[in-house]
Amino acid sequence: MPSLLPAVIRVANEKGYPLRGFEAARLAKKLEKRFQFAAEVDPYKYVLDFWDETGELAIENVQQQINKAAAARRVAA
Repeated sequence: MPSLLPAVIRVANEKGYPLRGFEAARLAKKLEKRFQFAAEVDPYKYVLDFWDETGELAIENVQQQINKAAAARRVAA
């Protein structure tokens, strides 16, 4: 990944916020770190956010069977 330092200095000057060298370097380093982690895929987030229709239908079928069995027991009692 190329350094963001020149872009940080250019944008700061364009917006009227001139930065000293160490300030621009620190900001560029923070942005590079943020972009680095934003590009990585979090496997836990992928798994937890993934919606599987098959799994949802399987759970509904099991719940229906449990509910039918409970209703049959209540009627028989």
